[in-house]
Amino acid sequence: MKTLDIRAFFEAIEQFRKEFIERTGVVGQVFIAIIEIVITVAVAAIITKYIRRGIKKLFEKYKNKRQDPAISRKSDTAVQLINGVIKFFISFSAIIIVLDILGLRAGVTSMIATAGVGALVIGISAQSIIGDIINGILLLIEDQYGVGDFICIAGYTGTVEHFSVRSTRIQLLSKEFVTVPNGQIKDVVNYSRQQVACIIQVNISPDTDIDLAISLMKATIEDIIEENDQVFTKTVNPTLTDINETSAVLTAAVNVIAPANITLKYSAKTKLLEVFRNNGIDFPVQSINIVNRD
Repeated sequence: MKTLDIRAFFEAIEQFRKEFIERTGVVGQVFIAIIEIVITVAVAAIITKYIRRGIKKLFEKYKNKRQDPAISRKSDTAVQLINGVIKFFISFSAIIIVLDILGLRAGVTSMIATAGVGALVIGISAQSIIGDIINGILLLIEDQYGVGDFICIAGYTGTVEHFSVRSTRIQLLSKEFVTVPNGQIKDVVNYSRQQVACIIQVNISPDTDIDLAISLMKATIEDIIEENDQVFTKTVNPTLTDINETSAVLTAAVNVIAPANITLKYSAKTKLLEVFRNNGIDFPVQSINIVNRD
């Protein structure tokens, strides 16, 4: 019953369309075409929006269930890739429908048939696009990098901000954005997959309470790295590595991914300076010897 009602509804719309065009002529035909194009574009946009939203929610549930930073980066990359493919096919379908509304689809079809599909595929631009897409799919399958990774590709070093089947956008250390076609990516250096030792050293006075300083250093660094997913070490054991008349050196080592080395070292030393001062830990005093040469 519902099927018949829907069919009758569309038949009534088509009948109204024909009668309207017969009464208004060319003006009515143009008006109907504009309305149909607007509806087509709107429907395509709505479908794209809700499908992409559904895919994002699906992957978010998967990420929340696994609670793994590596899987989280892979999921973000997959979402961007799938959304790009969906947007392309829906947009392509909408264009075909619009061409049909304008009465141009037959012309486009005959043009493609005349030129030959093979001639279009082997064109330079088509080859480039196909190469980008194939390489993008291979990069995703091989999991060479994902969104959020710190990488070096095609001579550019930075953080992956966006990944699609055609290109990769990275943010350089200078905060500039560079988009690299996937077809140009031959070698990938992924620093986010490499562990390095972040060595944190602090100089204190040899006359201060060294045991207290070691205890404070351990607690402070462990608080900093507790919620940091770029750190692989969750426990720290600072040690006294050098001592002389002017200073004592406390050293702690933390395993991190390469990009986090500098930022962790800076934040740890800044926090340790504050904690030591608040707890009465003294720092070395530089002395200047003045020689009077008369």
